[in-house]
Amino acid sequence: MREIKFRSWDIVKKEMDGNPMVDGFINDIFECFPPEFILEQYTGLKDKNGKEIYEGDIVKYTVHAGESCSEENRPDLWHIGVIAFGEGEIDASDYEEYSVTMLGFYIKNDSEYPAPPSLCECTVIEIIGNIHQNPEILKKGDSKNGS
Repeated sequence: MREIKFRSWDIVKKEMDGNPMVDGFINDIFECFPPEFILEQYTGLKDKNGKEIYEGDIVKYTVHAGESCSEENRPDLWHIGVIAFGEGEIDASDYEEYSVTMLGFYIKNDSEYPAPPSLCECTVIEIIGNIHQNPEILKKGDSKNGS
């Protein structure tokens, strides 16, 4: 069973609190937490450097394995996206039988390549920032991914 924990982004102070104090039951967290904070849940996974992956993290990832698929050898196989929680859909309109709707943690991106249906399908994933402190990474990623 994965550990359930959160971090919070302080909208006013513009800083991350890696360990928000939350009293009460999990169901009450979002109702009692001050509105100037954005809560982001831990996925239960760590990136290639051992950093905990949370909602709102910007990640660089690939679903391919092997030395020949390294970022240096095949930059076209690497993508940038944002960790999200909720319902996501893989656009596989050319292959209707492979279209997927999922609920849980997934990688949201705007590239031509659809994000994998789950984080577990990534062979390598690395946190390169978060949406609050590093939004410019997504703009760089868009041009890299052809969007």
